[in-house]
Amino acid sequence: MQRISLASLAVAPLMLLAIACQGLGPTAPSVTGRKAPGDITFGAQSQLAPPTNCTLQKIPPPSGYLKVSWTNGDASASTEVWINANGVWNLVSTESPGITQYFYILGGQHGLFYARVRHVKAGFDPSNYCNTGSVTV
Repeated sequence: MQRISLASLAVAPLMLLAIACQGLGPTAPSVTGRKAPGDITFGAQSQLAPPTNCTLQKIPPPSGYLKVSWTNGDASASTEVWINANGVWNLVSTESPGITQYFYILGGQHGLFYARVRHVKAGFDPSNYCNTGSVTV
């Protein structure tokens, strides 16, 4: 009579399950970006086209504004507007789809300013940033 340990019985089904599942599940996309049959995608589907022609303009006093403008890469996406004031990036607004400019109130701030914008939309990866030049106030 052959003896079988209980430990070997517990491991055998797990090994069979591991062998049966080998090769299943999410796989990395190919270089062409196509998915293999049976791939499971979690999260965003694809990346949005970025805004283009981004500019930053100082509106002289007495108004005290910075004007950020861009051309939409995807007119159905919202646009995040980021301002860098003296080395720190801050998300200052998320503009509705179709909007192509934003006015940032300086409120007495001085220094070197940059701006960048990107498109965002549910179900998609955000676009790359479109960066502006700098202005000194």
